[in-house]
Amino acid sequence: MEKIYDPRLQGYLGMINDKKRNLFFKNLLDRLAKDKIVLDLGSGTGILSFYALEAGAKHVYSIERYEISADCTQKILSDNFDSSRFTVLNLDFATENLSNFIKDKIDILVTEQVGPKLFDGGNMCESWLKISDIISDSFISIPDKLHIDVLQWNHKLPLIDQDYSNQISINPENTLSSKFSNSLFQFDKNLNSNLNCEYYLLNNFSSIRKKLPKPDKVHKDSFILTYQKIIKMFDVSEKTFDINSKFKFKIFDNFEETRTFIIIPKISFQSETLILQTCSTWDFNALCVVAHNSDSVTFSFEKNIVNSSGCWRCSK
Repeated sequence: MEKIYDPRLQGYLGMINDKKRNLFFKNLLDRLAKDKIVLDLGSGTGILSFYALEAGAKHVYSIERYEISADCTQKILSDNFDSSRFTVLNLDFATENLSNFIKDKIDILVTEQVGPKLFDGGNMCESWLKISDIISDSFISIPDKLHIDVLQWNHKLPLIDQDYSNQISINPENTLSSKFSNSLFQFDKNLNSNLNCEYYLLNNFSSIRKKLPKPDKVHKDSFILTYQKIIKMFDVSEKTFDINSKFKFKIFDNFEETRTFIIIPKISFQSETLILQTCSTWDFNALCVVAHNSDSVTFSFEKNIVNSSGCWRCSK
């Protein structure tokens, strides 16, 4: 088995080795890409562009902002396909006007700019907005839907207090000041006092899920986002897109007693669905919230979080 040694390429190995994720995209491209103009946003090493060309795409535009990755895409596609069938562009689609570089109308967008919290692996929504003026009348997106199930238990799950959670504890001795630590604890408590909730990130969730008791309730598709919805939510002429407070959903129930919620993000194209945390690419955590004393809870995604690419917050 061959190894990849360059650290600039090693970051892609999780995706390249993720057979379940790859099959989701390859099967759809095999079915849909023949004779189409395909845009691969964030091409990385070019694996999705490769699938599209292999499936008979008329032309593929591969856009990648990192030079070494764009070079890798160019090398792999050039080794295997006629160069007239693809164009590799080393640019940042978030800051460039794509119509300056792409003269064809795009039939298919393929991209996987998602993460285990749905919006923390890039920004699929911004991708949809940025291409709105270069798409054909028959345009489709793979995926075409981002959505979330919420698992609910009518008690606090015991396992989240075990070693499965990466919740960080503070040792007052390490801060060198018990007064500082006490003030920090109080501030954190006040932040969540409106709901009295606890947040956990569960490591290796696909393994943990096998040990969970059956949920008392499953809130299917509590949150759904599509290309059509995004176009209505944002002004496509904006240079930047602030998603804070725009992405939210509410769950109603009798919360007089403690409830545990686990968020399950998914991507889909029509009837084909991929649960992100069942893939090795994204199998590192799942958001778990324990809520107390409320008749409803509202989940909202916040992007501007310190040392984070964003997270879901919970409130009344």
